[in-house]
Amino acid sequence: MKNVTFYANTAKQGINNRNNLPAGAEQKFAFGNDNAGTGLGKNTWNDPNGVAASLNMTNAGNRAGTSKWGTTFYGPSLRGATFSLGQGVNENGSIKWSEGVNAPPIFSTAKDTLNSDGIDNPNGIQGKTEYLKYSGYGTENSKENYNLQFSRLGGTYTLSGVKNNKGKQVSSKLDKISKNKSSLYSNEFWPMDYASSYGTDGHDLKFGNLNSKDLRNFVGIDGSGAKVSGALPTSDDQNNDHNSYFGMTTYFDFVLQPGYCGPLNYFFYGDDDLLVFLSETTVSEDGTVTVDHTNSVQVADMGGVHSSLGMYVDLWEFIDGAEDIKNSDGEIIATGIPNKDNKKTYRLSVYYTERGASGSSCYMRFTVPFEELATNPITFDQAIQIEKNVKSNSKEDKGVYAFQLDLTTPNGNSMVNQYPYKRYDANGKEISTSNASIVSGTKIFFKGWRESADFSFAKRY
Repeated sequence: MKNVTFYANTAKQGINNRNNLPAGAEQKFAFGNDNAGTGLGKNTWNDPNGVAASLNMTNAGNRAGTSKWGTTFYGPSLRGATFSLGQGVNENGSIKWSEGVNAPPIFSTAKDTLNSDGIDNPNGIQGKTEYLKYSGYGTENSKENYNLQFSRLGGTYTLSGVKNNKGKQVSSKLDKISKNKSSLYSNEFWPMDYASSYGTDGHDLKFGNLNSKDLRNFVGIDGSGAKVSGALPTSDDQNNDHNSYFGMTTYFDFVLQPGYCGPLNYFFYGDDDLLVFLSETTVSEDGTVTVDHTNSVQVADMGGVHSSLGMYVDLWEFIDGAEDIKNSDGEIIATGIPNKDNKKTYRLSVYYTERGASGSSCYMRFTVPFEELATNPITFDQAIQIEKNVKSNSKEDKGVYAFQLDLTTPNGNSMVNQYPYKRYDANGKEISTSNASIVSGTKIFFKGWRESADFSFAKRY
């Protein structure tokens, strides 16, 4: 319907409906920035240190510089994020929120008691449509659901796209970050743009396109309850409507064999909420995974409605029994599981929301061993350096040269772990490789007129 003006009632509607909270709880956590008329945008919450923090708009205490609207901030440069919103994972797979956050049960799949706080609503959670796929908590797949796609390089996996269960690609090129028309860096993570409910009765309007801004309006309230109205937020990419206000949860099960000493890390860049928890699991003979949520530990904590922010986590810091691995010179060059221990299995649970409407980024990369490896006792006491030095009259040489590194034991068996390496330019300056590692058979590409790489690797006893 061209040139038709739409109005949406945004005053504590949908997922922000008061009936989604236990009786007597003061509403705090909400979807929608302070520019959508929800009446909840300026809500604050006292964090565990007693500091008042914004939950639903930029947290001024964690932002520095001047915004495009001219507001100056004097806090640390943390992009306006809010921390410590979550404490752990409930048995039903939902987030155990910190005291006073008072969030609707956005990640619960229960139909009767909607979260651990005692909501009993026979009408179910209002303002939420579930698209469930391979749930780890006993629920069946939804008729419509989505698959995350990951590209793999060695043992490192990077989120690259999203497909629905009909095979349609709904998000792509998620492993690329680029500058959009608002001069912000994003991978434009909008998988719900193709949801069948998008723009239908009872769901959010289609909004975000700058050219249609005057046709997409809200009628709501401010924090005092006074009526307000205006245009719904425009998207940072400016030319597209998007299905904003959504959440995503997924998990990754992995195994650490005795002797494993490869990289173990998680990296995220994006907005808004990103909470990641690590839990030990047990795996029965038939493959059933039981998660011990009581001992879950939070490994990533980035919350609030904020600009995109990056977070790198070395998961070894959260693994009980991990030990430093040293070379013959006594230098610590890796972390690993002692060979005398039994194998351990873990689950990495990821919770993500897009609550601010204007922009959405979700760049995710991790290195974990999904499969059991036939590891043996190892010691780091060897190193290799590979150097390309091309005899050329020009330092502008554009050639690219490939070297394949095959690592074997003296008896010819392939070495199974992942091994760290460093790259250097012609002046011997280290080139950032983001905690790079290789496995046997990996190809290393050198470009320009001279580069080199140092590898630390393992030799069997």
